[in-house]
Amino acid sequence: MPALSVCLSVALMLFAAASASAQPLEKLDVANGERLAQKLCVNCHQVAPDDTGTVLADVPGFPAVANRSGMTREKIEAYVLSPHPAMPTIQFTRDELADISAYIMSLREEEAKEEAAD
Repeated sequence: MPALSVCLSVALMLFAAASASAQPLEKLDVANGERLAQKLCVNCHQVAPDDTGTVLADVPGFPAVANRSGMTREKIEAYVLSPHPAMPTIQFTRDELADISAYIMSLREEEAKEEAAD
């Protein structure tokens, strides 16, 4: 039974992420996402392209995440919501997570954007 409740919890989280992701990028607050990332994520991740501070080894920076082949806001949100090692438990609202994922995807370079459109 515990495995069933874990599966149900993950399914509900993914559904919540999908609902938040349904918003077009233009409707999301990228600036708020950047503020939240600077507050909540900067201890482990390189948050901005010009960040030079130290981050944890083997933890990808947000520019690297944004430029992965096939990366989408939905994939970022699903990953954050699913349990995985080394990620501290941070309670995001759906809007906060949508704004952070929009900020991350705003870091995507033009080449990656064109590749994703093909």
